[in-house]
Amino acid sequence: MKISVEVWILPPNEKDIHSLYKVTEAVFVMVALDAKGRIRTLPSS
Repeated sequence: MKISVEVWILPPNEKDIHSLYKVTEAVFVMVALDAKGRIRTLPSS
């Protein structure tokens, strides 16, 4: 599973609400691990 996150700000003195600036972004990747710490597949539900 991948989760993408972006953080946008409106500078404190900015009057125009369309003047947003992206300050950071990240992609988090979630994986299932077995008892030995290796990647494993998830069982079907």
